[in-house]
Amino acid sequence: MTPEEAEKTKENCRSLLNDIILTAEEQDAVHKVAAIKAGKGSQAVGQSWMVFHLKALKEHLNEVL
Repeated sequence: MTPEEAEKTKENCRSLLNDIILTAEEQDAVHKVAAIKAGKGSQAVGQSWMVFHLKALKEHLNEVL
């Protein structure tokens, strides 16, 4: 793999991860609304497990890529 191809692959990985994070955040928002409507406001606080871990993965990947 050439350096240019490697850089393109890194950018594609970053873009894919960003898309996954956006989708997880959207799902988290839907869950929060449903939890509040169901009277379970404590489940609507903070980030979901998935969003938290995807963002942590992104930070770690940014350090090594």
